[in-house]
Amino acid sequence: MNSTLHRTSHGSTNIARRRLRQDNKGFTMIEMIITVGIIAVLTGSIAVVFPQWLRQYVSLRQIAEATNMVDVMASGIKEELQFSKNRTWDEEGLHYVRDIRMGDFPLNEDECTINYDEAANTLTVVGRPEIFGTVFDADFYGEMTATVVVENETRTRDNKNFLAVDIEIRNAEGQLMSSEKIAVNLYNQ
Repeated sequence: MNSTLHRTSHGSTNIARRRLRQDNKGFTMIEMIITVGIIAVLTGSIAVVFPQWLRQYVSLRQIAEATNMVDVMASGIKEELQFSKNRTWDEEGLHYVRDIRMGDFPLNEDECTINYDEAANTLTVVGRPEIFGTVFDADFYGEMTATVVVENETRTRDNKNFLAVDIEIRNAEGQLMSSEKIAVNLYNQ
């Protein structure tokens, strides 16, 4: 009986060894081809979609930054001009006195064109104007340009002057990225 057990136990060890050898063959060529094919399809689909995602991300980031820039410009113009006095308009922009200092709109003339229409009492600034703390970062904004139209108007109900300000930021292709229209009440008439 002991020898039978030994044989049975020895025989099962041989079967286990044979199975180990059969299971240890590795991957078949078909399995490798299928795996490589799946990886190639996934890589190809990512390679096609990734540039679109990247362009969309950059575009959304530029729109967000343009919107932020418009908001900063609008609040800066409103804050700076609503309590200004002695406002004068000419081909170089809008000049005013705020508290005890003189101010100019825009602060820089070299990166923008200024057009003053005396008949319409309208000032148009196109380019990259520096307006009360806003500065166009050329690296990020690239070829974006701002258009700021300031029009001096009078309310009919009380004959008070106010500034109608229209701000637009466009990309290099001329596509509108962000815009805002504000009315600046002038308290020191």
